Amino acid sequence: NDSQRVYDLSTDNELQELRDEVERRMKRAVKEGGETISTETISMTVKGPGLHRMVLVDLPGIISTETKGMRPRTKEALHDMCSGFMRNPNAIILCVQDGSIDAERSNITNLVQAHDPKGKRTIFVLTKVDLAEKNMANPTRVKKILEGK
Repeated sequence: NDSQRVYDLSTDNELQELRDEVERRMKRAVKEGGETISTETISMTVKGPGLHRMVLVDLPGIISTETKGMRPRTKEALHDMCSGFMRNPNAIILCVQDGSIDAERSNITNLVQAHDPKGKRTIFVLTKVDLAEKNMANPTRVKKILEGK
């Protein structure tokens, strides 16, 4: 069920209440379905200074292996769910990539490329760049990725 409440993101209290409500709904959706993940959409309405009307969909991350305790087909279910949203030509894809992992080995990179081969509606965010440069034999590699080389 979607709440009719409008959360005001300009107040810390309501931001925390929004987080708590989303967490409650996520736990309930997974528990009721007996699954590792849920395909149920949690819809919340927010307002705040400078916010425009848009729909944001926060999807779970893509995984490469299923671990003990996960339901069978969790990996495929995550892939199918993300693919379903990325397939929408009006969707802007925010791809968050761990910079300490080679982009070539990333599961999400291939999926994004399949749905937006020219990258016209994808925003690529590289995290943990500081760790990546420390641990790499070639510290200029991250710079080259960011420059599109």
